[in-house]
Amino acid sequence: DAITREKQLKGGSRKRKVELITAFNPDWQDLYETIL
Repeated sequence: DAITREKQLKGGSRKRKVELITAFNPDWQDLYETIL
C-alpha cells in the first residue's frame, strides 16, 4: 500500500532516490503544474 511504499522511499539512500527520479523524469522537470 501507499504507506508501506512511502516508508521504503524515506528509508532509502539519496542515490537510490535520485535514480528513481531520473528513471521517471530524466530532465528533472518541475511537475507541480501537472498535478493541479
